[in-house]
Amino acid sequence: MKPAIKIFILLFLVSIAAGCGREPIRQSLSKSMAELDRAYIPAIFFMSLQKQRESEIALKMLKAKWKEFDQKYYELELKYGIGITDKLWKDDFRAIDTLISSVEGRAAAEKLTAVREILKELRHRHGLDYYLDKMIAFNNATEEIIKFLNGKKKLSETDLGKLQVLSKKAQKEWATVSASRVDAKTFGFDLKKPGAIKKLVEKEQKSLAKLDPAIDSKDLDQIAGAIKEIKANFMLIYRVFGDFNPVFEKIRSEKRKKI
Repeated sequence: MKPAIKIFILLFLVSIAAGCGREPIRQSLSKSMAELDRAYIPAIFFMSLQKQRESEIALKMLKAKWKEFDQKYYELELKYGIGITDKLWKDDFRAIDTLISSVEGRAAAEKLTAVREILKELRHRHGLDYYLDKMIAFNNATEEIIKFLNGKKKLSETDLGKLQVLSKKAQKEWATVSASRVDAKTFGFDLKKPGAIKKLVEKEQKSLAKLDPAIDSKDLDQIAGAIKEIKANFMLIYRVFGDFNPVFEKIRSEKRKKI
């Protein structure tokens, strides 16, 4: 065999070995997004509860994790089609950076919600199958019901018809969640965690099944009770994807120093 051919074959094998050892960019990106969500979820959770110190700690951790994510992927030219580069990629990153850096006061939770929606749309453009996007689509559907009911003291037939439409939308989104599998590798879960999540998903399905009968009853209190149960069960599942331990550890550490 000629030396030139031997060198070519050697270089070819080396390139294959290097490729095998490198994680595909979409898989790496999904994992990094899951890591970002582990910091994001505690931040939006504590802010929604107006827990000041916990929110401060969680937000600081989120900003650090976002900075890491931004530095790693800002320059990525991810394509979604043959030769089609995402022209909105850097715009989305800059928008998220502005939102996260300016999170404070009453608008804090709204800004963090906007961050979640931008990332959700970014993943949608690139066909990234991300479990939490399906959860958020369901949550948005239930939020529509809550907003519709806000301030109402009685329900007209038109209102009931609208509620039935919104209920069907929520059930459709939840059917997508129920049919989806949690990728333990992406979210850094042990093999038992997806099974535990599945049980919570089944519990939520039972809660969701109470919504239509509540609407049929035309009783506002019954409908509100059904939605409250749905939201509570949703948060149980959503919180599983967040890492709250660093926040709790920091709080405990600060309390010990005061003693």
